[in-house]
Amino acid sequence: MKRLLKFFFFVLSVGVLSALAVVLFLWIKWNTVDLPSKKEILNYRPPLVTEVYDRNGKLIGEFFVQRRIYVPIDKIPEKLKLAFLAAEDARFYKHKGIDITGIIRALIADIKARKFVQGGSTITQQVAKNMFLTPEKTISRKIKEMILAMKLERTLSKDKILELYLNMIYFGHGSYGVAAAAQTYFGKPLDKLTLAECALLAGIPKAPGRYSPYLNIEAAYKRRNWVLKRMYEEGFITKKEYSVALAEGIVLAKERIRRVDLVPYFNEFIRRKLIEKYGQDKVLKGGLKVYTTLDYKLQELAREELLKGLIDLEKRHGLIDKDQPYKPLVGRVKLVTEKSVVVDVDGRDYTIWDLPKNVYFKPKQRVKFWFDRDGRIRFWKPPEVNGALLSIDLNTMGVVAMVGGYDYAVSKFNRAWQARRQPGSSFKPVVYSAALENGFTPFTLVLDAPVVYQIPASVAKESGLPRYWVPQNYEGDFLGPIPLWRALALSRNTVSVRLVDRIGIDKVIEMARRLGITSPLRRDLSIALGSSEVTLWELLRAYTVFAKGGYLCEPIYITKVEDYDGKVLELNDKPLCINVMDAMISDSMLYMLRKVVETGTGRKALSLGRPAAGKTGTTNDYRDAWFFGFTPNLATGVYVGYDDHRSLGDRETGARAALPIWLGYMKRAVEGYPLRMFMPYTQFLAPSE
Repeated sequence: MKRLLKFFFFVLSVGVLSALAVVLFLWIKWNTVDLPSKKEILNYRPPLVTEVYDRNGKLIGEFFVQRRIYVPIDKIPEKLKLAFLAAEDARFYKHKGIDITGIIRALIADIKARKFVQGGSTITQQVAKNMFLTPEKTISRKIKEMILAMKLERTLSKDKILELYLNMIYFGHGSYGVAAAAQTYFGKPLDKLTLAECALLAGIPKAPGRYSPYLNIEAAYKRRNWVLKRMYEEGFITKKEYSVALAEGIVLAKERIRRVDLVPYFNEFIRRKLIEKYGQDKVLKGGLKVYTTLDYKLQELAREELLKGLIDLEKRHGLIDKDQPYKPLVGRVKLVTEKSVVVDVDGRDYTIWDLPKNVYFKPKQRVKFWFDRDGRIRFWKPPEVNGALLSIDLNTMGVVAMVGGYDYAVSKFNRAWQARRQPGSSFKPVVYSAALENGFTPFTLVLDAPVVYQIPASVAKESGLPRYWVPQNYEGDFLGPIPLWRALALSRNTVSVRLVDRIGIDKVIEMARRLGITSPLRRDLSIALGSSEVTLWELLRAYTVFAKGGYLCEPIYITKVEDYDGKVLELNDKPLCINVMDAMISDSMLYMLRKVVETGTGRKALSLGRPAAGKTGTTNDYRDAWFFGFTPNLATGVYVGYDDHRSLGDRETGARAALPIWLGYMKRAVEGYPLRMFMPYTQFLAPSE
């Protein structure tokens, strides 16, 4: 009977254990059905940074979800690898993904300390979790992690797993992977790190919020020294190396690199164009290399000249102190009181009493200031007016400078590409081109005299024009019969309106469309004076037609795009050009636009000292000021205006507000180009005058 009972309990036990084993097997099978395949593991790549370069190979921008600079294992210093092994998984090269010895050791340490002081996860388990699993702390997720870790070990080499780990982990402050972390904390490449710096980095991932030296220097010291001790205990470093590293201080980078964004207006323009073509995931996670036409030196020059011109404008009207410099000094707020702010400038304190209205300060805030003639510190006042500059290399049609405003931090709106404003007289070359196609020549006599137009009631109501419209010249006078070229050079409004009335509004709009202007255009006579809003981009593109023999070429801004593996996804070495105008017409326009510079409203451009052509533009009440000009090598457009459309101030014309910015930029920009003369595309010859 006893034997029978024993046999019964034995069978029952085997049955129960078998049932439990089956249930456990099915549970594990059910919960691991979504684990990645071998192919998915081999093809896995963490989110990478897309890098943007200027035409000289300078890194000017980064796009990413996680700031990660991927580095192959053979490019990672040995001492850095050993530091992480000591801190996280010293038996990494001995176990098969799960370290039973490590789990037992961690469990004993936790029991002794009566709290969690060590983790039992291997580097392989951490890679498995970060690659494909969620951070939730459940038994199901832990089982998946262990199974996936063993699968990783069967699929990838140890070095590849360590490579993924070192490029994947988060170090705080937006940095992922050891290369980005080295830049963030020390401003160094990996091969320049000291042993102590390697140990500090190895100690951060456990708890970036606690061990970041930017946030808690004492905790970072202790954690670094613990890593060094572990390296010594494991025999990774000698006693001398250990002692020297312990004595080393922590010297952090002066500024944390969060994102390379040297040319924000252009970078945002490029980012949008890339996402339109490749999608957001590819751009923000794919590790693309984007080579552009931008010239960083010219971009910085353009930004400086734009800011200088805007400050000069507001100085002329008493809105900015006439002694304020163009470039401010920078300090940090140390103390804020009701009536003053104490600013720390290189370790010396200055008190500012003249505080701007409705501006609030807080300690450690960066502020811009300057010293007046009496040595008093004063806040640096940025201009309220804004503007844009766009520059295109006519040899390649590459965009070499795009400044959408004087400061991206103040306004992210790109006025070079997004803003539609009235171009005023800078639209007149479109009108004159249409006139040339309809029987006029540069030497046709046209009448500059008073004229009155009766506007139909319905049109007047829709367009906002009065019933009787009397166009006026800027100077308020009339010159009588004058050749067409002189009318453009002196920007005579009555002549432009008469031309539109003569050839018809449709002819002007049709010409504008051929020249690449896509913005909506008004169908009334005011189109002659640039009443329709356009962008700086499309109007500058139209001007390039006059320099290129009647060909409209689409500007290039990206020359090449490569994926992470170096495969070329896009190559743009030549612009797309179509013939939109007879060369005789474009040469005639070139002649007249040169006359604008030689004898007309653009005479200031003569000081460039090179052959130049262009046209000024000013709108009603001086709300907008423009200048478009080009040499045989370089075409540049400048726009100036308040975002709220208020007046720039009395007599702030294109020649006064925009042309000096163009000239300041072009004088230095053309130094990089050979001296060339304008070469007509036809045998166009002007008669002696």
